[in-house]
Amino acid sequence: MTSKGEKEFLRLGVDMKGLRATRRRFASQCIDWSERRPHLGGAVGAAIFTLALKRKWVNRDQLYAREIAVEVNRLIEVRGERSKLSPEKVGHRLRKLGLPTRRLSQAGNGLVMDKETRTRLQMLSAMYVREDQLAVTENLHSLQATENKEVGEVM
Repeated sequence: MTSKGEKEFLRLGVDMKGLRATRRRFASQCIDWSERRPHLGGAVGAAIFTLALKRKWVNRDQLYAREIAVEVNRLIEVRGERSKLSPEKVGHRLRKLGLPTRRLSQAGNGLVMDKETRTRLQMLSAMYVREDQLAVTENLHSLQATENKEVGEVM
């Protein structure tokens, strides 16, 4: 990344030094799974997307099961666990939690983030995760689940 680009990201509030220190790849080109077009990936891409959501430059009105699976699998891997979730398994687990998925496009199934879905997600979050509890060093076990039931299973 050029120094000019880095300065611009810093101006927007993106901690470039912090991004370089993470285990995640700093920046890369990757192919968008739904549109099959390249985009910025890695820690920088995630930081830009997070910034865009916080500043309401973009609005997430849909969330694909595949996106959820990718993030859950990343968290599982970071914690040294081995199980992997497929988008289909994520869809089944969401349905069990009262969050039915539907066909969003040719790219796959997912959630429509309407008011009812957002409310249900907030309620489930309060049940399963205490604020700031999921530190990287912690095991991925749900508070409401039995001792041997991993978050992936609760998901």
